[in-house]
Amino acid sequence: MYMKYLVITITVLFQSSFAQLKDLEGLIDWSLMSEKESQIFLLKQTLKEKKSILRRFQEVKVFILKGRIDDALDRLDELNIKYNTDDIRRLIYFFKAKCYFILGDFDTANRLLESKLFVQNKFYENICYLQYLTSINTDVQKSMQGINRCTRLNIEDTDINSDWMRYVNDHILDRDKKNDYFQELVLKSKQLTTFKEVESWLKFGILYNYEDLIVKTLEFLPSIAILNDELRTLVAYNLHNDSKTTQAKEYIEDINSSNALYLKSLIAIKENKYKISNAQLLSTLKKKNFSLNANQLALGVFWLNKQYKNARLSLNKIIPMSDFKVYQYIFNTTLVYKEKGYFRAQKEIDFLADAYMNNLPFEGNILATNVYLNNDNPKWIETSEDACKSFDMLNCWLRMQADIWDNYSGHYKNQTNEKWTYRFNDNLNKIMSKDDKEFEDSIFINQRDIEELDIQADPKMGEIKY
Repeated sequence: MYMKYLVITITVLFQSSFAQLKDLEGLIDWSLMSEKESQIFLLKQTLKEKKSILRRFQEVKVFILKGRIDDALDRLDELNIKYNTDDIRRLIYFFKAKCYFILGDFDTANRLLESKLFVQNKFYENICYLQYLTSINTDVQKSMQGINRCTRLNIEDTDINSDWMRYVNDHILDRDKKNDYFQELVLKSKQLTTFKEVESWLKFGILYNYEDLIVKTLEFLPSIAILNDELRTLVAYNLHNDSKTTQAKEYIEDINSSNALYLKSLIAIKENKYKISNAQLLSTLKKKNFSLNANQLALGVFWLNKQYKNARLSLNKIIPMSDFKVYQYIFNTTLVYKEKGYFRAQKEIDFLADAYMNNLPFEGNILATNVYLNNDNPKWIETSEDACKSFDMLNCWLRMQADIWDNYSGHYKNQTNEKWTYRFNDNLNKIMSKDDKEFEDSIFINQRDIEELDIQADPKMGEIKY
């Protein structure tokens, strides 16, 4: 919706650009141009300016999508300095409000959206939903007024649905004030008739973990809740979250939407059917390639099924916050290593080491030791020692091998990779994994007790000095 507003704004700028081009009158001899040539020249200048503005706002959107909010705000500040027209400022304020909303600074976001630039209805209708989301975190009473105005302005838009916002507001305002709040909700559920009403009710249950309440009201819902695939999928999610997995499976058995396939994969994981879950997730990603939830789940499932290339593809579609980017890089290198791309993994480790001035994070040292060992690179001794200092027992053991053996990495590499490469990792996993069997401690016999028994049998044993 707001991209349409951006195009309109740029068109307004097109009209104002002719006024800005008056500054060129002293530099250009217009008499040398025909009227048509002058118009073409002015048009080119204006289009050049429009492309520049569009490109800058596109950069802002890319920064936001990548999670680089500080860079987006810096670019918006540059635009704010360069352009002082109301049309461009509206866009700047809108994107700034989005940035601060993502950062959780709702007061600043709300203050930007309450600017006089958005007072008129034709501008307010484009920002009212964002303002509602910020106001419920700052002024709940005022947010209700925003819902009513927003609904009136967007009444012709078939994609607009304010029912869920009313549920949220009622939940915040009435949940702790009304003793019969939940009884009222049940009564309201019996009056639902339209698709939007049922959809909002089912989503409300998922949003606030009221799945048990939703399940109790399923018998009151109109037939559209069963006949429509989208609503049936939402019903299945509520059933699944209420631990009614078998019923949830029955509801979505013949549905192949991305959301239904994602739920099927979740159920398959619960049943330890990782191969089936893997297939469901591949189908989900074909329909919704950049779904954050699907890629996060797929990352774990692909790892369990040893599909490391697919795991790497899913990992690179997940955009972490800046503090976690290094862990994404380490994980990506781990997947390359699992694919037996040892030399490529070493290049990535070397790059990371240079970035950290040879002071790798703990996980980086553990990975580097494995990579360098496979490539017979003596750096493994240094990285294993660093990891040992961080109390990693496996790397402490590996570091000792360097003192025991003359060429431990050469011996390590000569073994078959399938049998040797991960042998100590497998052993470590067995040590650290939780066993279902009840733990039985071995009978501990103190060495001094044994000595005392020996002394009783042979008194001369007591004369021995240690």
